[in-house]
Amino acid sequence: TRMFGNKIYIDLEIGVDGNLTLKEAHRIAERVHDELEKKDEKIKHVMVHVNPAVEDDIISEDGEVVEVNNKE
Repeated sequence: TRMFGNKIYIDLEIGVDGNLTLKEAHRIAERVHDELEKKDEKIKHVMVHVNPAVEDDIISEDGEVVEVNNKE
């Protein structure tokens, strides 16, 4: 995340079910992007990077990671 003037630019990574199609993973990334940009008028842009979820993450039926189990 970085600030430029009074605007916020966000880069984030999300994990989704690695068995999803590219189109399905992209749709999830778009939802994350849209929801974050609606949350605060100071958010100018959100860049969402999609990765396959790691084995211990808990994934919902629609392919979204709902709980991340950090191994660190």
